[in-house]
Amino acid sequence: MSKILYASLIILTLLGLSSVLWWLYGATNGFNRGIGLHSLAGLLYFIAPLALTILISIIYLIRKGTNPEGGVSVLIVSAICLVITSLSIVVVFHPNVRSEPVRDFIHSDTLRPTHDGLFEYRLDLVNLFQRNASARLFVRDLTTGEEVYIPLRISVRGVGGISTPGGNFLRARMEQSELEGHYILRMPPGTSHHTTFINGDRFEFRNVGGRDSTPIQATFLIDIPNATSTRIE
Repeated sequence: MSKILYASLIILTLLGLSSVLWWLYGATNGFNRGIGLHSLAGLLYFIAPLALTILISIIYLIRKGTNPEGGVSVLIVSAICLVITSLSIVVVFHPNVRSEPVRDFIHSDTLRPTHDGLFEYRLDLVNLFQRNASARLFVRDLTTGEEVYIPLRISVRGVGGISTPGGNFLRARMEQSELEGHYILRMPPGTSHHTTFINGDRFEFRNVGGRDSTPIQATFLIDIPNATSTRIE
């Protein structure tokens, strides 16, 4: 009986530890950000007690390992197993406690056509306020329907905040260049809250600002056939 309890404690301790790591991985979006307010309650009421119980279990297992002749307390082991099992089930399956699956958080401009009517494009800001923050340009060929994502070499990790207004808005504007299939992408396209018209539609400029409120300014040469961007300013 004692050997079965001892083996069960080892298995459940490993499962409980896996549950904690799984929750933390999801709550921090792959360890790329801090734990948000929506996950704080789950951390305090379930993850912290589960982690403490796992620590107690590990200490108990170490003491048992250093003293193999000692007996196994059925009451203590059963209580630890029950707590780990109960909390692990809640952490993994309860919809209000389990962490979200790891996914990208994307802030996108309004999709709009180029002036020549050949492509649609928008600026995507991916995983803002995280260590893996990045920017990319989404382009769709209106003739073939082919879609590509083109990485943009700008630092958006320092962005302090961002607005997502209603209606049409943009943070970067793409213009034709002298080469076929090549375009010039500018950030920002004008002063913040300035209004422009593209193919008859009204758009509002929205600058991307850092923590010091200075707008991010960059200009890229976009090579659509090769799905590449080259920063020129």
